[in-house]
Amino acid sequence: MGIILCIVYIAIACLGLFRLKWFQEIGLSTKVLLVLFFIKIIGGFVNHYVMMTRFYGGDSHGYYLEVHEYFASHTPAEILKYFILGFNPFHWNETIFSPHNAIAWSDLGAQLNIRLAMICEFLGGGSEYVYVVIYNILFFIGQLALLKGFTQLFPNQKFGFILAIFLIPSVWFWCSGVHKDGFQLATLGFIFYYLVQLYQAFEAKYLVKLFVFLILTFLIRYHIIIALGPALVILWICIKYKKGLKTAGIIILGYAFCLANIGKVFTSVDPLKMICYKQSQFEGLRGGSLIEVPNLEPTAISFLKNIPVAYNHVLMRPYIWEAKDIMYLFAAIETILILLLIGLGIYKSDRQKWEHPFILYSICLVLVMYLIIGYIVPFSGAFVRYRATLLPFLMCSLIAIQPKSVFEKWANFIYNKF
Repeated sequence: MGIILCIVYIAIACLGLFRLKWFQEIGLSTKVLLVLFFIKIIGGFVNHYVMMTRFYGGDSHGYYLEVHEYFASHTPAEILKYFILGFNPFHWNETIFSPHNAIAWSDLGAQLNIRLAMICEFLGGGSEYVYVVIYNILFFIGQLALLKGFTQLFPNQKFGFILAIFLIPSVWFWCSGVHKDGFQLATLGFIFYYLVQLYQAFEAKYLVKLFVFLILTFLIRYHIIIALGPALVILWICIKYKKGLKTAGIIILGYAFCLANIGKVFTSVDPLKMICYKQSQFEGLRGGSLIEVPNLEPTAISFLKNIPVAYNHVLMRPYIWEAKDIMYLFAAIETILILLLIGLGIYKSDRQKWEHPFILYSICLVLVMYLIIGYIVPFSGAFVRYRATLLPFLMCSLIAIQPKSVFEKWANFIYNKF
């Protein structure tokens, strides 16, 4: 039954690719969209298989087991009550009014995830494969939104954007799993898309939709707002006042100064303590790729000293000599290739295109978020996973600043074949 339901939901999604105007406006043929969609779905199944055989299912399988067992042991009325009022996936009898569930407020992303898992359980009749399909339909639409935004700004680089958004191995694998990573990329994709729409025509409907996805992004992983803040400020100032790279640099420095000192003014809101707390949470975990990470202190000096270490970890790890199995070897090879592409992309770039507001927005988002990841994550393997959600923004920016489409011949050949 699970396989049949998977086929049904995939068929419904394919009909959407054929018929809905939003998909047709992307400018890709239906065949190309279908190929990308099936590649995405395959990524979800591969991720599920690897998680089950290598990591005992991981967190995503844990959510499935929690929901599946709850559905099997409770009445429909109890399930509906929890869906509306429930607030702690680890204590199903508690609600938003229970005094003992304060810990649930620290991970609102889990609350969203558990609701979607309950919907998937209802629609899939208990099949975990249906979870994979439904999650990846949502992830795919978010990645298409990112593609649509970049191609509206830089229409001559469409094929390169497709490669960067859908076909980088770590993005394909990690952002197709039944977890927050795919949601993070999807919501950031929609934020980018609606920012582009506002840039082209300032309308209230785009502003409302942008606000909705900003809230969703905050709920999924609240520390992303630390990176989105300066990126949005840079975008607004560079558009409104026709500023560029130098202004973006000044804004980042000013933002860093504010982050370092805001805790002295508002003691209950201290981003440095928040990052230190997230680091301590990761240090309590155990994994096969644990590496030595300096303990952060909530001071500007501590954070400044660890900037080189943080960027080294998130951009360079895992090193090729750390590859203890095939997955780490692939990750290490991809890391080397990405670094080479970054160097080549910067060397070949059109310097004037660096001044584009959306390029500055994307680069700021990536640099700040990568710095946070480098600060808090102590696992070499986890660097690959967490940087994957931002990697399309980095690679699309590098593609956009090229003087002409480096993939133009490939694109024409493939489109002719289709």
